Amino acid sequence: MNILIVDGNEKVSSKKYTEIGMLTQYEVYQEVLEKISAYELNISIVHPTWGDDFLPPGTNLDDFDGIAWTGSVLNIYDLRPDVRRQIDLAKILLQKKNKIFGSCWGLQVLATAAGGHVRKNPKVLEAVIEKIIVDNPEKVKEYKSGKEKLFGFFVGQAMKASNGKANPQLVNDILKKKL
Repeated sequence: MNILIVDGNEKVSSKKYTEIGMLTQYEVYQEVLEKISAYELNISIVHPTWGDDFLPPGTNLDDFDGIAWTGSVLNIYDLRPDVRRQIDLAKILLQKKNKIFGSCWGLQVLATAAGGHVRKNPKVLEAVIEKIIVDNPEKVKEYKSGKEKLFGFFVGQAMKASNGKANPQLVNDILKKKL
């Protein structure tokens, strides 16, 4: 059985996994598929984010019985060239006979390629802030006992958790409600 694993991650992200002693997402997918399959698998891995020429010469996408699309640290709302390459590949694959499995990232790419829209979850930031509060009970206690300057600590943690992408006013509003 021929399986194609589409690695959704950038090369730099995969390298970071390796540097800290972890398997990359595509290696995990390969390991799991080989472990659970009742069939002998011939697995090929492609990395559309790593460059334009990601398909090995002679690759025929019709030869694959299934496609597994890994996760990614990328953002579907940022239509950079490496994200567009994945969407373009998904458009081609959706026209083939292959069965496709996508993780969260893979589903976002496939939905976008099929003409759908992926919305940001407005509750994600609330969940991130809730985790910060739960993980810092002593700071919460200090803040509630009058150390109002600690509010900045919570804002900073939320901005750090969102890689600086959260709306600071929204962070402030959610923190005021939660604290």
